Amino acid sequence: MLTINSHLYTMNFDPLKDLTPITIMATGAEVLVVRPELGNRICPLARDCKKRGHKS
Repeated sequence: MLTINSHLYTMNFDPLKDLTPITIMATGAEVLVVRPELGNRICPLARDCKKRGHKS
């Protein structure tokens, strides 16, 4: 949540630099939902993310 919160809120610290992780409290899947009329146009987005090094 700290990594997400830093993008949503103005924080007085950088959680990635200022905090040390000690355990994984939770994990979760992320889902990208698109309108059916977009059809197969989401594939270029997935390819671009993979090129940039993001996990799919």
